[in-house]
Amino acid sequence: MPKVYMTLEEARKLLPDVKEKLLKLRKVQKAIAIVEDIDIEYEKPCYEYVELDLDLNKRFYKLNFLFFRYLDELHKKGVVIKDLEEGLVDFYSKKGNKEIYFCWKLGEKNIEFWHDEESGFEERKSVKELGLKRVKQ
Repeated sequence: MPKVYMTLEEARKLLPDVKEKLLKLRKVQKAIAIVEDIDIEYEKPCYEYVELDLDLNKRFYKLNFLFFRYLDELHKKGVVIKDLEEGLVDFYSKKGNKEIYFCWKLGEKNIEFWHDEESGFEERKSVKELGLKRVKQ
């Protein structure tokens, strides 16, 4: 899938949806881990155990489907999840001919930082340094 480049304002407009999907992804990821940890042992097969196994498998695959659906929805919009547990995401953009990333972390009110390809979260810089005109929100 090709990269989706966006302006700072376009990335900021996506934040409510990104936040909602990140929270759903984290919730589904936890549910998957719980289902994966369930280990059913039985001495001899019987209908109730087979039905329980089947139900757990259905839940596991449904949760995985939801996880990848939310992930795909974000990816199609140009959102790059860097760390789901931390809630860290990037948005592709350009500064002249150079590729940059607007950087946002769950809990932050707005996108206020960016970094280049060689840098990461620790080296992020203020978007004010880009000299972008801020649009009223």
